[in-house]
Amino acid sequence: MLSKHKRRELVGEVLRSSLEALSLEDMGSHVLPLIERLFDTSASILYHCNGDASPTPISGNLIDVCEEYGRRGNAADPLYPEESSQNLPVSILSRLPAWKTYLESEAFHEFMHPRDADYLLHIRLTDTEYHAPGMVGLVLARSYRQGDFCKEEEKILKQIFEPLCALAKRNRRLEERMGLTHAILNERRREEIALTLNGNFLWSSQGAQDRLGLRRGGRDNIPSALVTAARRLGDLTRNPSTSTKTSSHITISHNGDLPIRANLRLARTISGEPFVLVELESNEISPESMERLQAFQLTPAEVKVLSLIAQGLSDGEISRRLFVSHATIRTHVGRILGKLGVNSRVQAALLTHGFHSPIDS
Repeated sequence: MLSKHKRRELVGEVLRSSLEALSLEDMGSHVLPLIERLFDTSASILYHCNGDASPTPISGNLIDVCEEYGRRGNAADPLYPEESSQNLPVSILSRLPAWKTYLESEAFHEFMHPRDADYLLHIRLTDTEYHAPGMVGLVLARSYRQGDFCKEEEKILKQIFEPLCALAKRNRRLEERMGLTHAILNERRREEIALTLNGNFLWSSQGAQDRLGLRRGGRDNIPSALVTAARRLGDLTRNPSTSTKTSSHITISHNGDLPIRANLRLARTISGEPFVLVELESNEISPESMERLQAFQLTPAEVKVLSLIAQGLSDGEISRRLFVSHATIRTHVGRILGKLGVNSRVQAALLTHGFHSPIDS
């Protein structure tokens, strides 16, 4: 049983490692072991669902069961349809009505019980439906000897949930940038700022300077919200117990314009010195792009959705941003792709920013 001090310390280490990691592989190797200690687990698995929605393991000692469970276990698991229908970001599975039936099922006795995975906590780290393509999931398990997860674990999870989700999103952006099309977009539209752990200016891209109206290369008027957020991340590196006031993203109010969303993470120089890297999210399609898109006869609602697609947002993120249902967004996306004459969201984003899709050329 961890002391309160040790628990606070581990929470801080999880936050710090999550904010510094870039990929799911980093999460598996650096963050997951800390989470296992924090929650006193007997087993775990970090996984993502590929294009056909089958689970692909990344890290954890349940890797050996992941593929076989995806093929046979889901069909024998009475919790699967129940959990999918609720689509909650966090599920303590023993609270589901089908739990007693699950304990008598093949899924439990063949796959989980032999591995001391008797109680399960399932966490969805992406804005997708359960087991949909692109979903990133984390399963934490305990044995009967350790006991079930409780409200105390839920409180702890609330402290680390946001940075874990931000890491999953950061991994997706990294994967996109590995491709040629997104590398081109990123190079053209990059809006980034580097700050010290005390919130002092280090560097900014020209795009960020133009966006925020920074003078003298940004040294004179970095928004105070960014300075405060950077200092809190700096406090986290110096004192792991500083956990409740840190955030991996903030909103900046700027000159009466639309609020600007800023994503923050910890990074390191070649020599190993930590600093804070800030990435600004785009708010809208440029006037030049709007003029080009008029030829496709998009409705105002479709233009809004397309602008968010071009920022790399998922359907779930767009639905929350625009306060409409997931189904409505899916309908808009289908109509947008049809009007633009493209087959994917990537092609739509390229066309939005003035590039022709290499698939079409």
